[in-house]
Amino acid sequence: MYKRHGCTKMRIILPTLAQVPLFILVSLALRAMSGWSGWFDVGMWASLEPLFHTEGFGAIQNLAQPDGSFILPVMIGLISITNIEVTRFSILNARLTKQLTAVRRSITVSSEQPSSTRIRKITRLSLITLSALMIPVAMQAPAVVCKLRGSNV
Repeated sequence: MYKRHGCTKMRIILPTLAQVPLFILVSLALRAMSGWSGWFDVGMWASLEPLFHTEGFGAIQNLAQPDGSFILPVMIGLISITNIEVTRFSILNARLTKQLTAVRRSITVSSEQPSSTRIRKITRLSLITLSALMIPVAMQAPAVVCKLRGSNV
């Protein structure tokens, strides 16, 4: 399928590999600008942004403080879990479409090995667990960092 459509695995991974460092740097810069000294300090220095203390969005008026209502941290976790499940359902849908097409054409489709199914289940459960563990970590972060993560999940 990769050869037929002219796609390689590197083309699929390359945009993500380019975005991850930028996302990390923006997160660290916002954290430094809000005055949050977390457990991971890489020596990044940025001047404190006074507008984080006065300008907000919605019910959150101080972006330099953690969200006291815990709406943003819970939203981050739920959006992440929803993303995992939507991806899973789209993969299942593509697999079922492939099988239906093969049945219509009377072609035998190789079924998946049990080990690959087990690896997918382990990966999915691990990602869901990490998404749930992200909520308490996000509860400690300033709202501006949570807002960035929530908009990019």
